[in-house]
Amino acid sequence: VITGALAARAYGAGLRWEEIDDGAGSLCRFFGTCMVFFGLAPLALGTAMAAERCVGVSLPLRFAARVTARGARRAVLAAWAAVLALAALPALGAGAYVRHFPGSWCFVDMRGQAGGGGWLALASALLFSTVGLACLAASLVCNTITVVNLARARRRLWCGERRSSVTSARRPHDVEMAVQLVAIMLVATVCWSPFLARARTATLAHAHGDNHHDAHLNAHHHTQPQVLFVYRRTTTPPQVLDPWVYILLRRAVLRALCGLLGRRLPSPHKMGSLLSSLRRSLSTDPTRG
Repeated sequence: VITGALAARAYGAGLRWEEIDDGAGSLCRFFGTCMVFFGLAPLALGTAMAAERCVGVSLPLRFAARVTARGARRAVLAAWAAVLALAALPALGAGAYVRHFPGSWCFVDMRGQAGGGGWLALASALLFSTVGLACLAASLVCNTITVVNLARARRRLWCGERRSSVTSARRPHDVEMAVQLVAIMLVATVCWSPFLARARTATLAHAHGDNHHDAHLNAHHHTQPQVLFVYRRTTTPPQVLDPWVYILLRRAVLRALCGLLGRRLPSPHKMGSLLSSLRRSLSTDPTRG
């Protein structure tokens, strides 16, 4: 909401930032800080939730004994504080926030050219992309372990192995949350990976002075700023999709959807009868052979 309002204000001024920003660039720095914070915060929280479910499913007894609600709140606050500190680095002088194509948004300087920032600007941009990609990778690992452990537990259940009453009570909740986390991870990976990978590649190219790499990417008039702007657009869907993931991927909603589809779709017995009658009609068709 904040970044969208700032971008709308920039478009309303005809992308003339001198009309909406002061000479010191305070608005651009605030815009860039919001971009980094609201971009990395969901990724960091998703990683923390994935790690929590991974430990809860893999080591349930140790998890129940050591993890408390106060500890969870502290972990969330620590994740927010770390992301806020990272977002504040360019605003405090360790790098810079600059306007990017087409002039409607501000982000970290990936060329190291603003205010003589040099390697500090490149390090800040590289840190952002590296932390984002690390969060996605950690979420992938944790969610994979969770799904594998849940599948093993389900297989043991089918084989008739007994489970404790605590584990039995927690299992449906664990499965529901694991499904939600996997869906959120897929949304975040699809939407954020292109932008993070492109930002990291561009920063490394400028850090090594690889002008040939940039020239190759700028072929057919698709310049680097334009490509980065397109990838930046792909990071907006998670803000809309994540709440719907939690709403739709609940057991009550899934049961209702399955019941609705079950009433509208033919049963397996009817489908089998229909296929059998179709095969008989084809085998007795006088126009064949």
